[in-house]
Amino acid sequence: MLTFLFNFLTSLGLGEPGRLMLQGAIIAAAALAYSLNIVGTQKLITGTGFEAAVRSAEPYLERPLDIWSFNSPDFRDIRADLKDMPTHRPTRLRRAGLKGKDTCL
Repeated sequence: MLTFLFNFLTSLGLGEPGRLMLQGAIIAAAALAYSLNIVGTQKLITGTGFEAAVRSAEPYLERPLDIWSFNSPDFRDIRADLKDMPTHRPTRLRRAGLKGKDTCL
């Protein structure tokens, strides 16, 4: 698919700098989507400035994500959810069976 996109961009008559810039954006979106798909991500927390990267990867995702952000109007505001969370560490019994893949990417 990427080869097709690169050939398509070339056929549009874009100059070399424009074509390379678009190819870089496509590769970045595909790489992010691949990383999220391979680990089976269901939820994503992102910071300010990454909205465009996440949006560009969305068409390549195998399933939609729940996305939170600290300062983005595009995604769910995580600050409201953090207010309701406890400040103490969960008990060992509550954490039993959790793996790194359950808590982080």
